Amino acid sequence: MGYTTKFTGSVSLSRTLTIAEARVLLDANEDNEATKVLFGRNNYLQWVPTESLDAIVWDGNEKFYDYVELMGDVCAWLKARDITANGELYWAGESADDRGTLTVKDNEVTADKGTTAKKRAGKPLTLNKLAAMALDQVTGG
Repeated sequence: MGYTTKFTGSVSLSRTLTIAEARVLLDANEDNEATKVLFGRNNYLQWVPTESLDAIVWDGNEKFYDYVELMGDVCAWLKARDITANGELYWAGESADDRGTLTVKDNEVTADKGTTAKKRAGKPLTLNKLAAMALDQVTGG
């Protein structure tokens, strides 16, 4: 049994991710070893691209730990690809006093406890959806 934190909001990207870039993040979402290789952390990456590939959102799964640090890792990874990230994500943990905002401004992440959600996030991308998008891209569908 673990602690669950939920998130709303999104972090917009200065350009859409390529299929290959999205795949890297989704591999880290599906495989803990991929997260270790990519970011040196021993947990799943639960920040994933939206289906539109133009933002990062929470995948909706439970027990997301080190979310502030992992957002920083994602933003550094994006910056290395000349992608600028900006936006706000609101968190609510199981404890009533565990609320706050992650703010991303020009790939820099800050956390502010005590604020509440203001907007909804885009739909998280899955590997199956990414495969369908890649097939459509290749076949012109």
